[in-house]
Amino acid sequence: MATTKKRIATYVTEETIKKFKIVAATKNKSMSEYAEILILKAIEKYEIECGEIKIENNKTVIIGRDNNGTINMQ
Repeated sequence: MATTKKRIATYVTEETIKKFKIVAATKNKSMSEYAEILILKAIEKYEIECGEIKIENNKTVIIGRDNNGTINMQ
C-alpha cells in the first residue's frame, strides 16, 4: 500500500518488539498505526505544556517556550 507518510526508525530490544506487538494488537492496530497514535499524543501533551509548535514554509519549526523565547530548527 503506497503512502505519503514519512518513516521514523528506532532501535529497541526484541522483548520490546514482542510486547509492543501485543499492546498494538489489543488496540486493533498495527505496530505502525499505534506508534503514530502514541507520537501524536506526545506532541499534543508537549503543546499543552509548552505551547503550540508552528510549522512555517514546511522547513522552519518554531517552538514556543512559555514566553522564554523560541527555538528555530531547520
